[in-house]
Amino acid sequence: MLSITVMVLKQIFLSGKTVLWVREKILNLKIDEFMRLKCLFNKGKDLPSDLFFSGSSCKVSSNFFLEIGNEYIVYAMIVNDGYIWYYICDENFTYYPKWHPCPLFEIVDDRLSKYWVFSYRREIDNNSSEFIWAYPEWANDPMYYENLFDGREREVKIFRQYKLKMDLEFRDPLITDSAEEIDAEWLLCPFCIDAWQEVTKFEMVICPKCQRKMINPHRK
Repeated sequence: MLSITVMVLKQIFLSGKTVLWVREKILNLKIDEFMRLKCLFNKGKDLPSDLFFSGSSCKVSSNFFLEIGNEYIVYAMIVNDGYIWYYICDENFTYYPKWHPCPLFEIVDDRLSKYWVFSYRREIDNNSSEFIWAYPEWANDPMYYENLFDGREREVKIFRQYKLKMDLEFRDPLITDSAEEIDAEWLLCPFCIDAWQEVTKFEMVICPKCQRKMINPHRK
């Protein structure tokens, strides 16, 4: 199978093919490159010129709340206007992730979250299409992100639950401390000496007492 790239996506969108053909093409691509990102740029002037179209949220004068060199977890992504857009929690994060265009980043962890599903949306009014990878409540509900943005209790609660899981799902390269393995199920925190039963299969764990995030030795 092909590896998905911005160029491939542009070719698909510019091909003039039917929606069903495009959907089939997308589904046949290997989506394996979008879990953890490293920021390379944080200003609009560093973006490709074709992102500055009428109605775009990107401007040459845009300044993004991103720190160059910092890493960010992707909680959802969409294909829109021929580009991949990542939903991440930036440096100004409050309670919902914001979308950012892919040219701002490089990929540092190419694994896909097991919580993501794929969905296709077509806006009849403005004749636009959108492909989205996100957890089911988001991907399958066109109003979910708008409700999340508005701070609706249900949507915020759902995002928090998935964020906690996805933050622990894969190894954080910036964290080197590991919990200590007692047996096949129990772990010991080397900082507060609290022991707990860990039944998740995540690569990272959080001590329930001191809330320290550590490597899960069961998944080394």
